[in-house]
Amino acid sequence: MNPTQTAAWKALESHADEASRLHLRDLLQDPTRFDAQSVRLEDLLLFDYSKHRVTEETLGLLEQLFLETGAAEGFAAQLRGDKINATEGRAVLHTALRDPRSEPLWVDGQDARALAGGPRACSPSRTPCAQDGNADTPDFGLPTSSTSALADRTWAPGWPTKP
Repeated sequence: MNPTQTAAWKALESHADEASRLHLRDLLQDPTRFDAQSVRLEDLLLFDYSKHRVTEETLGLLEQLFLETGAAEGFAAQLRGDKINATEGRAVLHTALRDPRSEPLWVDGQDARALAGGPRACSPSRTPCAQDGNADTPDFGLPTSSTSALADRTWAPGWPTKP
C-alpha cells in the first residue's frame, strides 16, 4: 500500500502546514508534555516526542496512518518470516540478527534464527569470529552497522544470492 494515497496522509499534509507555524519553545511550556508525549517500553526504550513539533493531533493522525496502512500486520508478517518483500519475493529478516528468541523461525525450510546465531555471536560485543583463529567458526562478513548480509542471504547455504 502506498501511504501517500491514504486519507491519513492527506490529513497529515494539511496538519504539517499548520504545525510549521508552531514554535517548540511555546510547546515546551506545558508541564505535562513529556508525560503525554513519550512512551517507555519497560526499561529498554524511550520514545520521546515531546521535544519535537508534535501535538496530540499529530499523534492521532500518525496513528490513523498506522491503521490505514496496516503497519501492525506488516510488522507481524516480518517477524513471522513471511515473504513481504514483493519486489524480490522474499522475507525480510532484518530482525533476526537482533532477535534474542531461540525457537526456530522457518523460512524456505531453513531456521533463520539459527543461521543468524552465527552473526550474532560475531558481534563487536563478543569475540569476533574472523579474528578468533577458529577455522570452524564462519566469518559471515556482516558489517557491524548493517544487517545487509542476512537480508541479502548471501551467506546462507541454499539461498540465492542477490544479483
